[in-house]
Amino acid sequence: MNIALSPLFWSLALCGLATTAHAQSNAPLRFGVRGGLNLSTQQQSVGSNGRRSSVSNDNLTGVHTGIVAEVPLAGDLSLRPELLFSRKGLEYSYSALGQSIGYTDKLSYLTLPVSLTYRVHAGPAALVLGAGPYVGVLVNAERTGSAKVLSSSFTRTGDLNIGSGDNDDYQTVDAGLNFQGLVEVDRVFVGAHYGLGLTNVQAAGHDDDNYRRNRGWEFTLGVYLAK
Repeated sequence: MNIALSPLFWSLALCGLATTAHAQSNAPLRFGVRGGLNLSTQQQSVGSNGRRSSVSNDNLTGVHTGIVAEVPLAGDLSLRPELLFSRKGLEYSYSALGQSIGYTDKLSYLTLPVSLTYRVHAGPAALVLGAGPYVGVLVNAERTGSAKVLSSSFTRTGDLNIGSGDNDDYQTVDAGLNFQGLVEVDRVFVGAHYGLGLTNVQAAGHDDDNYRRNRGWEFTLGVYLAK
């Protein structure tokens, strides 16, 4: 739990430092919106008694949307807190001897990334590079499973349980690091973010051999509401 909460601690600490630094700056705050496409998966390991193996999961396509703030600090340094709705998850499939099984997990998060950014000017455009912690709260989880056995095919969709109990499927909190690279022209920006999950989001089997960690790209387009 301490590991899971440490990105939250750093997010709040960065916001506090930014408030202090911005109080000494004359540059205005900026607010905007952004949204786009997600490509997400999970780093997964299964095992017992110190023996583990990796599970190969495919990417799930989703979306994200939310609000952005830019807090000028000093020079070209800024702090960029965001509040986003983001669809993460994975797709898994396995087949052998003409039989197959698979499932798709769709995980809906409210995420709070807080990034320290640096702006490199290039004529009318600017390259914005940043990194920082993020914390996400899982608000909905759904699994669609399918199987083909002999000549029969089956598909079933249902909600997954969220929490930390024995009967739960996914943890409520996800946390990790966020990296970003954006190209900004006037009030419009476009670019990519990468989320590196550091916590085990699997509710059952919290050990070194059984874990799931979110990984994923966000390809985004956004606009500031003022220059």
